[in-house]
Amino acid sequence: MNTKSYPVLIQKALDKVAVDRFSLPEDYLATCQTILSYAEEIGSDSLTGTACFYFAEYYYKHPESYDKFYQYLRRAILHLDNQADDLYILARCYNFLGINATDHGQTELAFDYYMQAVFHAREADSKQLEAICEYNIGTQYDQMGQQEEGQRHYKQAVNLIKACGTDDPYYFTVYSYCLCQAVLYYVTRQDTALMEVAMRDLQSLIHTLPDHEREEVYIDTLYLQAAIAYAYKTDHKDDLFRLTRTLIQQLEKEALKIDDLSDILTFAGFILESGYPSPVREILDILMPQVNQCNIPFIRQSLARLAIKYCRYVGNVEKELEAFRLYYDATESYMAETNKEYVYFLNLRNDLDELRAKNAHLLQQATTDALTGLPNRLAFNEASERAFDKAYVGQTTLAVEILDIDDFKHFNDTLGHQNGDLYLKTLGTLLSSVQKEGITAFRYGGDEFVLLYEGMSDEEILAVATGIKKKVTSLSITADNGDLLPGMTISQGICQSIPKGKNRTWDFLYAADHALYDVKRKNKNDVSLMNELIPMPERFRS
Repeated sequence: MNTKSYPVLIQKALDKVAVDRFSLPEDYLATCQTILSYAEEIGSDSLTGTACFYFAEYYYKHPESYDKFYQYLRRAILHLDNQADDLYILARCYNFLGINATDHGQTELAFDYYMQAVFHAREADSKQLEAICEYNIGTQYDQMGQQEEGQRHYKQAVNLIKACGTDDPYYFTVYSYCLCQAVLYYVTRQDTALMEVAMRDLQSLIHTLPDHEREEVYIDTLYLQAAIAYAYKTDHKDDLFRLTRTLIQQLEKEALKIDDLSDILTFAGFILESGYPSPVREILDILMPQVNQCNIPFIRQSLARLAIKYCRYVGNVEKELEAFRLYYDATESYMAETNKEYVYFLNLRNDLDELRAKNAHLLQQATTDALTGLPNRLAFNEASERAFDKAYVGQTTLAVEILDIDDFKHFNDTLGHQNGDLYLKTLGTLLSSVQKEGITAFRYGGDEFVLLYEGMSDEEILAVATGIKKKVTSLSITADNGDLLPGMTISQGICQSIPKGKNRTWDFLYAADHALYDVKRKNKNDVSLMNELIPMPERFRS
């Protein structure tokens, strides 16, 4: 998004909120509101979508206001969906929805959202964001038990973030998390050799950090999970005990983020299955109040499932039955919430479909000549550029024809503009009828029409052009009062060539205009084709 056109106050607010989104100071919402109010005042979809995205980030971290999270993220997507300059923010919106769906155990929705995020990240040419999305997709496969497919996405994430360079702010996070996942994967596969390689690569990466940053990594919950799994597999009991105590201390020290709760519960299950049950009771006791506070049925269900497994492992039948009751209640809530999530998903899809249909209709109106129904000058500019690029790459022929009605001003002046419009509409209908693959007609303006010929020979083009000329001369045009109007003739100028490196579409148009002038200067009602391009002077190109 280009912010240079905004007032200094808004530029500063955007810079501030981009930094504050991590710490969420007290004035965060006020800053977002400043941006949103200005965006609505000037009617900017781009800025409105960006402001709504920042609002959504805030409410995601405040689960008691989840409805507002959904509302603002929906607004952000609807405002950004048709904004080519803001695909990065749009990709972040979908990635956010994917994370939220993951938190709530909605795997199918998460996949859909993450794939949308990857698509828009590629459109925005953001390898960084694409790497983050690929990592998130990998975690989905892990949760489904498809670890091999998960590893494929982790490797893709590593390749993408490496392409961003070590200075990228997400380089270490994405790379290290992927290596942690590799360690966990090879532990479960009991592939000791590759597990050792992954752990060695992880430790080497960590040692590139300054000491104070390195200490932060050593207490990261995902790192601790990988290190504990590695210690268990290599039978380093001292490390296993020490790392497990560190993990528990971290859990006691601060509340986990929502998207970390599910990971810790899954890992606690791994510890239990590994025959190491002593820390699981502590993890359950620590996480129980946090899970109840976040009030996400899927996570409460996961906690109850872990409690059932633990109680069964230690033989506590009474507690196992209690955990089953918790599991049942959480499952009932989870099913109800699942329906709500799908309704949100479907409503968002329907809103986007309606918006895209409306935009398509507006685009058609903007690129269609109301009088003749032919594509207009704007449509020609876009179509001719595409045709030029295609011809240049394939080194095939391209031709532009300009034609106009002979003595049209005289018709208008003597017969009236209403009858003049009859000439234009009649010619437009005729030109529309000759269109086929490789031939497109446009109303360029006034009584000027343009035809675009792709991949045709001089002979083929002249056959079409002279055929049009003959059909025009045989037309009978009747006025509204029943009077037969004077016959119509046209003059046609064509430039046909193969595009070269220094040419552009306007050079074809300029040369065709010269050919048309040549016809007008001689006899009118004729066709002139030239193969020599005449470069348009720079002063006319703007």
